[in-house]
Amino acid sequence: MFEISILIIGGIGGVAFIFLPARFKLLMALCLCVVQLYILPGPYDLSLALVSCFLLIPEFVSNIKFLGQKRIILSLFLIIVFSSASLLWSVQPSSGFREILTFIQFMLIVSGVYHVTKNNGLRYMYSILNVMLILIAIEAVLIILFRLLPDLKLGLILSNTSRIFLGGNVLDSLLYEGQRNNFYDPIKSGGLFFINANAAGCYVGIASFLSYSIYKTTRKKITLLLGLICYVSVFFTGSKASALFAVGIPLFIYYLASSNKNKITIITSVLGCGAFLFFVVNIFNISMNSEFLTESTDTADTRFGIWNYAWHAFINNPIIGQGYGGWQEDYGRFFKTVYIYPPHNTIIYMWSKAGLMAAILSCWFIFLTLKINWRGMFSINQQLKYASISGMMVSLWLMLHGFGENFGLVGEQHQMPILAISIGIVMALKNMTSSLNYNISNKKRDENE
Repeated sequence: MFEISILIIGGIGGVAFIFLPARFKLLMALCLCVVQLYILPGPYDLSLALVSCFLLIPEFVSNIKFLGQKRIILSLFLIIVFSSASLLWSVQPSSGFREILTFIQFMLIVSGVYHVTKNNGLRYMYSILNVMLILIAIEAVLIILFRLLPDLKLGLILSNTSRIFLGGNVLDSLLYEGQRNNFYDPIKSGGLFFINANAAGCYVGIASFLSYSIYKTTRKKITLLLGLICYVSVFFTGSKASALFAVGIPLFIYYLASSNKNKITIITSVLGCGAFLFFVVNIFNISMNSEFLTESTDTADTRFGIWNYAWHAFINNPIIGQGYGGWQEDYGRFFKTVYIYPPHNTIIYMWSKAGLMAAILSCWFIFLTLKINWRGMFSINQQLKYASISGMMVSLWLMLHGFGENFGLVGEQHQMPILAISIGIVMALKNMTSSLNYNISNKKRDENE
């Protein structure tokens, strides 16, 4: 009875909140996406952050004509369609529902950011993001503290209080199912919001990249400070790949943005860098202990074993995949083990969960995400240029790291909003720039007439 009362009150509150101005709803949703807050009653482990994003439905509807013309949104919509269809043959449809909700949440945040940027201005949008960055910087400080004080990490994360930020399912799997997930490693630190240090390193890293465009546009020292805190904390997570990306990606983007070379040279550089990072992250898994460049052959053997299984699974079900939960079920039978390794590859996982078309559409989504940022990087509009540089760095890190981890196509629930923010801002600025150029062109034509 108590839970029903809470749901009724929450429903009434949700209806009231949905009529708030978009800027307030977006601020609330983005801040909640940092802390998540698993406080909703009921059997499902849903965060308040997920629910709050659905308050942005009116903004999505009001911009649906524009968004519907964008192939990046269309690709994600089609992925949702194929993912929904795969629930019919999935052994764990609940995990599918959760991922589909994440895709929908992503589109709602993109539309909300686009709406606020276009109607309230870029600087107002950046003021919202500064509030979000304050919360992320707190997580970054905790990452540093937990690395320096491992006992503090154990005391806080293993307490019931952490359920609010991590969710009951994550904490229970850590406590009762023996899921180590590098949490008990004293040189790993994920702060208060992460069990996995690799995911935490990616999160604070892409947050620092997001702060770049904010600072370059607003020149606010608080943004610079928050970005530096997030960036420095990457090296306290103990994540090998995160340290590599934190150094390598900004240098690579600087090379691209300042290069006067021809397109063939630039494209070759992009492909070469991507292949190198993919090779390092997936095969050798660089060690960061006493020697930074020590290859881990155990990780290489594990990856080859995973890919061997993936090939056999693909031969058996090339079109429809395995459905949600199918990888975990078949992996144990294939290797005759109870310890299940996930694919550690975004495209393989998308095929496994939702079939061949979902994997192809995922490649298309990745291409379109990089393309929209690539074009903006060379714009004469400085705001668009800075936003696109940030967006390219965020996209490269999240997507390349996703080929070595299991973040999902758009990242896990903390990372996903940052990718959505970067896409939404670039979309809005490109549209505003196009409209301005169109108006200037019409004005000149009228003057000539």
